[in-house]
Amino acid sequence: MASGKRLPDQADACADRNRCRLTARRGPCELRVSVAMKILSRYLLAILFAVAGMLHFIRPDFYLRIMPPYLPWHLELVYLSGVCEFLLGVLLLVPRVSRAAAWGIIALLIAVFPANVYLFQHQEIFPAPPLLHLLRLPLQAVFILWAYWHTTASPK
Repeated sequence: MASGKRLPDQADACADRNRCRLTARRGPCELRVSVAMKILSRYLLAILFAVAGMLHFIRPDFYLRIMPPYLPWHLELVYLSGVCEFLLGVLLLVPRVSRAAAWGIIALLIAVFPANVYLFQHQEIFPAPPLLHLLRLPLQAVFILWAYWHTTASPK
C-alpha cells in the first residue's frame, strides 16, 4: 500500500464523524486529534513546571518575598518547591509515572497556594495592577484542572 493512502474503513469512519459524535463514539480521526492534543498539553505543562522550578534557583528573591511569614525556613522551602516543580515537570514526560507526576503537580499547587494568597494580600511586594493579582488566584485552579486532565489515561 502506498504511503498517504487510507484504508477504506478508515475513510468511512472519518467521513462519518457526525454519526460517531451522535452515538458518543469516537472515530479514528477524533482519537488521533484527542491523543495529539493531550500529548501537546502534557509537554507544555511539563515545560512550564520545569522552567518555573529552575526559576526558584535563578531568582529566589522573588519567591522569598511572597513566602508568608508564618512559614519557617523560607529559603529551604523555596528551593524545595523549585526542586519539586522541576522534577514533577520532567516526570510528567515519563509515561510510567506521568499520571503520578500530574497528581504531584496538583498537590504542589495546593501546597503553594498560601504564597499566592499572601501576594494578593500584600500587592506592594510585586507591583502590578490589582486585577492581575486577583486573577492569579483562580489561575491556580486552571493549572489544577490542567494537571488533573493528565491523571487520566489517554484514549487508545
